[in-house]
Amino acid sequence: MAVARNGWGCRTTPGVAARGMAVLAFDFRHFGASEGSPRQVIDVREQREDYRAAADARAVPGIDPASQLLWLP
Repeated sequence: MAVARNGWGCRTTPGVAARGMAVLAFDFRHFGASEGSPRQVIDVREQREDYRAAADARAVPGIDPASQLLWLP
C-alpha cells in the first residue's frame, strides 16, 4: 500500500493503483473537499500528526505490511 498526501502525491496515485498497488490518499486537515474552517492553513505540527495518522491507518486486513510503502513526496 502506498500512502500519499494531497498535492503531487495524490495526482500520481491513479497510476500506482492501476499497477495493482493499494493506495491510501489523504488531504491534510484544512485542505481538500471537506467543509469547515479555517481553510488553506499550513500548520506543520498538525501535518505531522496527519502523516502519523495515515501511517497508523496502513494496518489494513488483507494487505501485507511488508509490501507497504509510505510515500511522502
